[in-house]
Amino acid sequence: MGTSAAPWTAGSSSTRTAKDLTVATTGLTALHELADVDTVRVECLGGTLRPLSQAFVGPLTEAALERMTFDRVFLSAGGVTAEGGLCEADLRQTRLKELMARRAARTYVLAHAAKLGRAPFHAWATLPPGWTLVTDASATDADVAPFTARGIAVVPADFHEEPGPTP
Repeated sequence: MGTSAAPWTAGSSSTRTAKDLTVATTGLTALHELADVDTVRVECLGGTLRPLSQAFVGPLTEAALERMTFDRVFLSAGGVTAEGGLCEADLRQTRLKELMARRAARTYVLAHAAKLGRAPFHAWATLPPGWTLVTDASATDADVAPFTARGIAVVPADFHEEPGPTP
């Protein structure tokens, strides 16, 4: 499994209890969340740290990605539109998302409903038919209609905080 900087993926209880799972990530949050999980092998994709997103970018990260394949990749985004795709603040981020998706059998975009139809930045990665958009239950039919019309599967999910261990 590959992830961009998507902390809810790495910290989920199913990820933390998985057996025989490898997570390759560019995100410091995922590295921190999984550092103490013995049953998950964590691959850090290194590179240049982009402090704002707490993720690695650049040619070293790209070189690592070119040597890996993924069953599934989970991508985050600053905004998502059906026409433009995934919107980010930095071209290096969109380049990595495209590389991850090319190396994966299945691609999932994880985006809160508030990010659907939004284009807050000017760097883009495509969102082709066949990918799956996972969003929260507050997404309306009008929010998801442009995506489904373009052949993008939309799956509602509940992005709630999972309870931590009882002290």
